[in-house]
Amino acid sequence: MITRDELLEKLENDVTEIEDKINNPEKHNIKNAIIRKFLKTGIAIDYALPYILSAIILFSGFKNIHQTPFYTDDIITRQYLELVDTSNGKHMEEYVDAIDEISYIEYSTAWQENEYGLYERISTTYMLNDLNIGLETILNMSPEELDQCFSIYNAEIVVEDNPNALDPTYNDEIVIVTRVFPTNRYTDRKETIISNSFFTIFYLIMTFLLGRGIQEVKKIVFHDYLKNNLERLEVSYQEIDEEKIKKLNEILELKKENLELVKERKVNNGQKR
Repeated sequence: MITRDELLEKLENDVTEIEDKINNPEKHNIKNAIIRKFLKTGIAIDYALPYILSAIILFSGFKNIHQTPFYTDDIITRQYLELVDTSNGKHMEEYVDAIDEISYIEYSTAWQENEYGLYERISTTYMLNDLNIGLETILNMSPEELDQCFSIYNAEIVVEDNPNALDPTYNDEIVIVTRVFPTNRYTDRKETIISNSFFTIFYLIMTFLLGRGIQEVKKIVFHDYLKNNLERLEVSYQEIDEEKIKKLNEILELKKENLELVKERKVNNGQKR
């Protein structure tokens, strides 16, 4: 509980402070303006913090996979060795930037002209998931044997209307085995501006959505404690105008009356002793 001397000291300080505000409003207005700017900055930071945190999290995550918004990256891609062998004795090797390591078998009939004057062939693709079967054995398998040994991945009828556009690889019935192996070779290319622009837009949208989610969690957990307190403090540092001075004069009179009352009681108590 506050003592009489402490109350007296507090009232004297309040009177001095209010009188200073009334007599020197310009000085206090400058101080209040500076404090309000700091408080507004704090409120803005509190509001923006979830979005700043969201931006940092996503930026770090995307940077780890070599996808950085706002500027083009060097795209490093692992190369794969693609070996292609056919039942008619051809062998080809090529390094490719394959996304997936997929080995497969294609069996195709030869080009045939149908009743409509179009050229067609039937292509069946099998997943090559058993590398223990020898290459020569696979190349000499019939369609029935391929069906028994491997899983069908896709089957389609390829149609062409221009005889000059027919791939000569399929002039005869053929089995093609494509094997893909990872290597220690890598390619380095620059990301295009268009690609990065689309990714940057995606990054900004994701930053907003994640930031919004973090903000809602912050409201539930912390109930906007910092923001509410800063806003309450901001009200205490408003500009001292003529209307404010009138109110300060009224408060000053009450403070002086209370101060005189406390002084009188202190004197009376002293005389009684």
